[in-house]
This record gives sequence, C-alpha cells and structure tokens, in this order.
Amino acid sequence: MPNRNATQDFISRWQQSDAAERANYAPFLSELCDFLEVDRPDPSTGIEDFNIYVYDKSVEIRNLDGTISRGFIDLYKKGHFVLEAKQGSKPFALQGRRQQ
Repeated sequence: MPNRNATQDFISRWQQSDAAERANYAPFLSELCDFLEVDRPDPSTGIEDFNIYVYDKSVEIRNLDGTISRGFIDLYKKGHFVLEAKQGSKPFALQGRRQQ
C-alpha cells in the first residue's frame, strides 16, 4: 500500500480538478490504479467480447419503446464492477464555503 506522502500527493494532485469529467476520468482512474498497485485497464478492441477490462465499454441500451441505442460504461471489468465517473463543478477548496 502507498505511504502517507504518496497518498497526500495523489489527493493534492486531484482535489483541484474541476468540472472536466470527460477530460479527467481516464487519467484519474489510471493513476488510481497505479496508486492502488493494480493493473490498469486494457486497450479496447473492435471485438466487444474481448473487452473485459476497459474504459468506455460499448453497451446496448434497450429502450422501453423497443428500440436499441448505444451507450458507454466509463470503466468496466467483467464479473467485477461497472464504474461511472462523476465530478462536481466546484473545486474542493470551495465546497461548503458560502459565496459572498
């Protein structure tokens, strides 16, 4: 497990990211994998059955009217988890502070 300095460095680096979810989620999650000392996701392939641990996993969404549309899962690992990235719009330092 990472030491205290590595933990603080990771937090400091990412706590100021702001309102750029699409731009930040892949580098954040790659660095989180490094921080946790686990493998990073694999590159996606053109064959969806081979995409077992990837960013932007393509999925079919069956709509109530019977139509099918395409969507994407931000980070997917078959049999383990689905992760959808969300990021707030205020920097960490401003959260909870009253605007004047």
